[in-house]
Formats: sequence, C-alpha cells, structure tokens
Amino acid sequence: MTTENEEMTTEAKGTEKGSNMSTDSQTAADWCQKTPFEGRVTLPKVLDMDNTEQTETLEIIKNWEDEYDDSSPAELLTFVFEKKEDYGKFCSEIIDVQNLNIFARFEED
Repeated sequence: MTTENEEMTTEAKGTEKGSNMSTDSQTAADWCQKTPFEGRVTLPKVLDMDNTEQTETLEIIKNWEDEYDDSSPAELLTFVFEKKEDYGKFCSEIIDVQNLNIFARFEED
C-alpha cells in the first residue's frame, strides 16, 4: 500500500523490462554501500537470492502489469529509503547520472 509519504520510481529501458535489473540493482547496491546516508537504506531482496531465484523473479517482473503495492513482485527489487533526502540523492545518481533500471521508494514518518 502506498501512502502520502511513499513514492515509487521505476525506470524501464525499452521492451526488455527486467533484463538488466539484477545487474543494475547490484551496481546501485555497491554505490549505496560506499555512500553515506542520513537514514536507513534497505537493499533489494533479490540480491540475496541465488541465480535460479533471481531469474524467476526477473521473469515475473518482465510480465508484471499490475499496480504497485507492498505485495507486488517489484518489492523484491526495490531500494527502500527511510528519508526522502536520501531517496533523492540515490535517484539523482543512479537514475539520472548512471541511467540504471531500478525500483526505489521512501518511507518517512
């Protein structure tokens, strides 16, 4: 469920939705580990999966057309930021500069 204080960003490249998301998620996670943030950052669960699980998850994402909510398959690929400022910093670098295909959202109290 998305609330007023949550925002979702997706950046799809062409018709191959999901094709580079695992690699892009790992690149973005590496950047997050080197970058200081004010709040907590939760990395995508797909990064803890084995290759078979990642492939299955990416196939589901490729065919996914429903609305985003907490039970969406995209949640497995989503970077979650506690602070909106950290989310903005991440999106500016990862989406705008590096042009990576990722899911991200923030939750602020």
